[in-house]
Amino acid sequence: MRVILFFLFLFMTACWKNSVLLSPSTAHSFLALCFVVFRDLI
Repeated sequence: MRVILFFLFLFMTACWKNSVLLSPSTAHSFLALCFVVFRDLI
């Protein structure tokens, strides 16, 4: 389970960096979505 969370975290970090370069608003909504997902998993 921790391994899955770790890879998910790496994937989201990469997506977040890409979205920051594209548009800040997309990055913020993406971070909010990630927070909800992590909260559900934990």
